[in-house]
Amino acid sequence: MRDSGNATIAAPMAVRNVEQVLEKLSELRQNSSPEERIRELRKALGDKINVIVAKAAKLTGELQLRALVPDLGSAFERMLKDPVKSDPQCRAKDGIAKALVQLGHDESAIFL
Repeated sequence: MRDSGNATIAAPMAVRNVEQVLEKLSELRQNSSPEERIRELRKALGDKINVIVAKAAKLTGELQLRALVPDLGSAFERMLKDPVKSDPQCRAKDGIAKALVQLGHDESAIFL
């Protein structure tokens, strides 16, 4: 907030560029350590934006990061809450299900 004479004006909120986040996730394939991949993908799987979750799920499956299976499950459950709003085209849920298949994880309630 800043004071503009008599009125207080709220500073504009920082707007996150989804495309930049997606590009950063793509770069994890080549330019990162295994620890950094897991850390960044875990963060992305916890995101509220479905296309970011979908991209993170896809990379998790492709990179065979089994340590993120619990995060995939949590993200799937989150996308089921108010699904029309949180994941209207089911991109995240579809990506998560495909990643779990790639990881050989067939014990999940997601498949029921």
